[in-house]
Amino acid sequence: MTKQPQSKIKIHLASARLYLVTDQELSENRDTLKTVEQALKGGVDIVQLREYSLTDSELLAIAKEVRRLT
Repeated sequence: MTKQPQSKIKIHLASARLYLVTDQELSENRDTLKTVEQALKGGVDIVQLREYSLTDSELLAIAKEVRRLT
């Protein structure tokens, strides 16, 4: 049985050292975009948006900006 090559995502996840999960409520309502930008400058490898308190349209707007930053 031959081993299948790992997907790019699995390789990236396996090599990640610092993983940011956002949540405005838990971060005392700090600005998510500023937090992500600072975290990326600090060496974050992966960003996960977890903003349950936002509407779909608010989340999509932030997601687009985070994608631009990454």
